[in-house]
Order: sequence, then structure tokens, then C-alpha cells
Amino acid sequence: EERAVAIFGDSSFFHSALPALCIAVHNRSRALIIVLDNRSTATSGLQSNPGVDRDARGRFAPALDIGEIARACGLERVFTIEANAPEASLVERFRDALEQRGPTLMIVRLDPPAPPP
Repeated sequence: EERAVAIFGDSSFFHSALPALCIAVHNRSRALIIVLDNRSTATSGLQSNPGVDRDARGRFAPALDIGEIARACGLERVFTIEANAPEASLVERFRDALEQRGPTLMIVRLDPPAPPP
């Protein structure tokens, strides 16, 4: 009955969380997977990732949608909220996500960090 909660950044979602998401769906886990989406790889120099519309060289590239990918993997419950939403909205959305029975994805969209000078 306990609910596991995993937190990833958007870059980590593309690089390492997808297998965990697939396993959670396959096993009907009660995991709540939270993705903090700031549309960059903030921990290592603000590189792009598959969720943004520019490649590593700054050229246009198709931006992949985290929610659509999760649904394509079989996830039925995907919640999205802006990080700057009113606190009551954030609390309500997280409460809704935590109350779900099966694997659930919560995407929290953050303002992207400013590029380095």
C-alpha cells in the first residue's frame, strides 16, 4: 500500500528514467514518477535534451513530449502543472497524483535556467 516516489529532471527522464517507467507500467507499480522539466540539462552545463527544439549544435530539432512518451509506454495517468502555479493548485495536483492507484507521472514545468554568460 505504500507509494514510492521517484524524482527526475527532464534530461534524466530521457537518459535513464524511461526503462524505470516501462517497468513500473509493466508491473502495475504504485510509483509516482515526478519529472522536473526545465527544458535543459542544468546539472552539467545547460545542454539541450530531446525535450527541447534545438540539438547540441543549436539547430532546430523535434522536441519530444514527455507526457506523450509516457502514454506511448502505457501510462494512463499523466498530470502536468507549472511550478509557478498558486501553491493551493500545486498541493491539489500533487494530492491527486498521490491518490492514484497505478503508476502515475507528474510533470512539473519550470522556467528554463538562463544560459551561462
